[in-house]
Amino acid sequence: MSFFDDTKNAGLLLWIGGILMIIAGILAIIAPFILDECKDWKTLKQVGFAVIGVGSLVAAIVYFKLGKDIKDGSYSKFQVISAFIAAVAYASLISGIIGGIGYFIAEMWAEGAISIVVGVIIWVILTWANKKINDGKDTLGDKIIWIVLVVIFLLGFVGGILGVFGVNIITAIASLVEGILYLVLLVYVINVRDQFGI
Repeated sequence: MSFFDDTKNAGLLLWIGGILMIIAGILAIIAPFILDECKDWKTLKQVGFAVIGVGSLVAAIVYFKLGKDIKDGSYSKFQVISAFIAAVAYASLISGIIGGIGYFIAEMWAEGAISIVVGVIIWVILTWANKKINDGKDTLGDKIIWIVLVVIFLLGFVGGILGVFGVNIITAIASLVEGILYLVLLVYVINVRDQFGI
């Protein structure tokens, strides 16, 4: 069985990515209190940005859990794509709302409102798209969603590879894992195009 045929590999990549994101989330929580560039911030701003880090951490846990479920379970390629869309939807909602609260605490009202609105919009769109591709009907909407997924996964792959040239080793490793994950998802979505009516 090739690397792209075993869906457990997608789970492993997502699981590793989740671990790296959890580490990044923890660092984001403590960074406002220890970094030199944050030492002159007001306490509310430090707390607010730490709360934003909590949102990132919770989102990372969502990806970690999905990765573990796929790695330890039995998912088809289509189910991996569907589960990934659902995870991104929930992670966006959670990080958007918690991030918005963090911005509000930091007295950054516009940023907070934008964070919440964008998080909710992404959640609504992705939740609708996920239900649409699972309703058993081949429509124009399914074909459009397939094209959008191909573009997103392709851009994710390219972005991940370019991110390998990041400023530190953790960022570089995370970007490489992300790039490979998006490549796997791209292969999956192409392989199951018939389920989108393509």
